[in-house]
Amino acid sequence: LTAGQINDFTVMTPVFRGDTIVGYFANCCHSADIGGRVLSAEAHEVYEEGLRVPITKLFDGGEPNHELLKIIRANVRTPDETVGDLYAQASCNAVGARSLVQMMEEFGLDSIDPLADAIIARSEAAMREAIRALPNGRHEHEVWSDGFEEPIRIKVAVTIADEDIFIDFAGSSPQSRRGINVVMNYTHGYA
Repeated sequence: LTAGQINDFTVMTPVFRGDTIVGYFANCCHSADIGGRVLSAEAHEVYEEGLRVPITKLFDGGEPNHELLKIIRANVRTPDETVGDLYAQASCNAVGARSLVQMMEEFGLDSIDPLADAIIARSEAAMREAIRALPNGRHEHEVWSDGFEEPIRIKVAVTIADEDIFIDFAGSSPQSRRGINVVMNYTHGYA
């Protein structure tokens, strides 16, 4: 169980074939409530935004982590919905895990690493081909968003160079003291 934004719960499940981990299934869901302020952007500290759950086991050997679930239930406004969503996320991963093991058995695969490597290589080749179809150059844009003390400037420069794209956010407003910043892994994902 992990999170990026306070309200986002990521549930990651290892997939076993026998005693060997052959992969992982993960999904991320926005929880309707995780305690804290209703509008977490008004927070001055992360502690005001809601319950922070460190990376921990939601299940261990198929058994729920009842202590963790009690902590979550005690700190949210909608405990049944929040915990129910976590169980649903874990169930989705379990269905995926069973299907993956079934596929591996059907095709006699001991590992999906070569398949994953091929998918990544083909995806990268297709993306680089699509980028090459774009004209080289630098393109800049900026938008302004409501802030708290002052408006927030989000500036981006996108440089296309043959089969590469470079994204630069220099000139954007600095980090806010309020709960409206984006964690680095989300920034990479958005870009």
